[in-house]
Amino acid sequence: MDVGCGMGYFTLGLAELVGDNGQVIAVDLQQEMLDITLKRATKKGLEHRIILHRAEPTAIGVTTPVDLILAFWMVHETPDPEKFFAEIVSILKPAGKIVYTEPAFHVSDKQYRKILSAAQKSGLRKSQDLKIAFSRATLLTL
Repeated sequence: MDVGCGMGYFTLGLAELVGDNGQVIAVDLQQEMLDITLKRATKKGLEHRIILHRAEPTAIGVTTPVDLILAFWMVHETPDPEKFFAEIVSILKPAGKIVYTEPAFHVSDKQYRKILSAAQKSGLRKSQDLKIAFSRATLLTL
């Protein structure tokens, strides 16, 4: 699942990785972003691997269990990170993983650690720090 997928940059890459038997749920608040993602996916022949889901401002709203969630440069925009991560935990399959990433030039280390603490309060464990350009990033597991 790609939460806050925007125009689907990572969604398309994930759809290529999962192969013909896998699926990626692309989640965004804006229908326009989901429409662009679908258009881009169709051009690449990947639309059958992608499920589009429009979230609400206070809830993701996905009930299908997933193996991996990508939250790239978006958690700092959620009104309640603790609630966000609690919902993430409810969506993840056992042993599921989340790649949590924030822009280093926009989210301070202090703010990042505060949000990471909210993730850990929800039951996620920090597995390892990740090296992603211009980002603060962590792999979290259930």
